[in-house]
Amino acid sequence: MSEEPAPRRPSSRLRALVPQTPRGRLVAALAALVVAVYAAEIGARALLDGRSTLGAVLALRHGGERAYPMVSAGTLLAPDESGHQRSAIHVDGQEVVPLGGIAGVTTVAGDDRRASPRFTSDERGFENPPGLWGEAPIEVLLVGDDLTLGVGVAPEGGLAAPVRAVFPRTVNLGAPGLGPLAELAELREYGPVLRPRVSVILFSEADDLRDLGREKNSLLVRYLERAFGQDLASRQDALDRALVQLEDARLGEADTLASRAGRVLGLGRLRELAGFGPAPFRMGDTPRPPDNAFYRQVLREAKRAVVAWEGQQLWLVYLPSWSRFAHPEELPALDRDRATVISTARGEGLSVLDAVSVLTAAGDPRECFAPPHGRQPPRYNERGYHVLGEALRDLLVVAGREKEDIGSLPFVGTPRPPRRPR
Repeated sequence: MSEEPAPRRPSSRLRALVPQTPRGRLVAALAALVVAVYAAEIGARALLDGRSTLGAVLALRHGGERAYPMVSAGTLLAPDESGHQRSAIHVDGQEVVPLGGIAGVTTVAGDDRRASPRFTSDERGFENPPGLWGEAPIEVLLVGDDLTLGVGVAPEGGLAAPVRAVFPRTVNLGAPGLGPLAELAELREYGPVLRPRVSVILFSEADDLRDLGREKNSLLVRYLERAFGQDLASRQDALDRALVQLEDARLGEADTLASRAGRVLGLGRLRELAGFGPAPFRMGDTPRPPDNAFYRQVLREAKRAVVAWEGQQLWLVYLPSWSRFAHPEELPALDRDRATVISTARGEGLSVLDAVSVLTAAGDPRECFAPPHGRQPPRYNERGYHVLGEALRDLLVVAGREKEDIGSLPFVGTPRPPRRPR
């Protein structure tokens, strides 16, 4: 019987590549793990970056579109050495706090962690059908933050859509990161241009008090002075030039090879998917204003602004957060703030829609929020926006029909066939 040939010994070159000791094998295993981790990060970025604000904007710009992220007061303010919030925008050497984005460009709204809706911005950098700024007096003006804008869904799925279906001359000034002072600024800057019959402030339980604490230390606090204004409506061209210059520089830096490599090396997407992203904002950590008098002053000036252009109604819609329905331990703090905000609004003569009761009446409120993404708190989904938008629409229809405010009584669904108020 013939003997089997002895196995061939690896060549010296191959032996040099194959670890021959336990330590060498450990090093090789760790190297393979590192390669696998970064391959997974690259794969996750290929899958998710197109949905992020930065990734979507860069992809559109590579395709030849004039695309920019949605910028506003909330994204342009940053603290200086003394803690005062300073704007990144200056016009003619003077600090300016824009309230909307860049006019007439493809705009992507989001926060790098969720699906980012895109739209062509209107004449003032907001998400509205073209031409509404020339149709004053309009019917409804909506002011608020990214919930008012409808971040997380397509423009036709946002809160403004059901309102606009009945009141087509509805202008939505929602923008990321706006708080009560910025919303007062929107009323003062753009209300006289649009002269809405009904103005609606949408108060976000999740972050409006936090934003108010930040805005108090910025130029926006000067809107409590009745003679103060930035004349934003007539300075849009100058604002656009300053915003384009700032964003072109930011996007150019983000699109360099070094910046892209840095984002991969940071394993941001894997950390996000694994739940190790930035800690979620908890309502118990909300910085409170020193007393209720300051917020009351903000609403008083908002009411004064509406009266100045002979507006007929001013509403406050209280939008509950995910924490209210998912974290019962936070209810005492949330209910305290809710009672304060609502009682203050009513005390200043505003009509109030408490959307907590609206979502509760519609079924399980948690079904009105998108699934959590990493450690980020959920926002409304299309169902949630639709329920809230319909409730606001029906309330305005009834208030217009009866020619009187109907307080905080919410309607879900249309109690009678809707009719456009005269």
